[in-house]
Amino acid sequence: EQKEQHERQMEKHRCELEQDQERAKEHAAAVRQQFDAEVESLRVAHEGKIATLEEQQLQVRRDFDIAMEAKKKEFQDERSQLERELAAEKLQLQKELDEEMEVMRTEARWRRAVIVTVVDVLSPLEQ
Repeated sequence: EQKEQHERQMEKHRCELEQDQERAKEHAAAVRQQFDAEVESLRVAHEGKIATLEEQQLQVRRDFDIAMEAKKKEFQDERSQLERELAAEKLQLQKELDEEMEVMRTEARWRRAVIVTVVDVLSPLEQ
């Protein structure tokens, strides 16, 4: 009878052990499932952050390209304006130079005319 009682107790312990093992497996599966869900949630959140950062990076690049084009156009416009001003100043200086050259030519003609006149007047007197 003791042997049977001992066997019943052993059977009871074995059943309890099997139940404990089954509960441990279920708990491990639940923990693993929760862990997998958390990892997936973190992965999705991380990918979302990466996508947001990539979009922000693209927007910054677009904004930079737009700003660079605007500056490039601004510099081109400024250069064109300076070239027009330089051309106008050059034209004005050329006009002033031409006028001064014409005055000098006129003065030279007058001097030659005066010299020729003086020579013409003085030549007969010398003879």
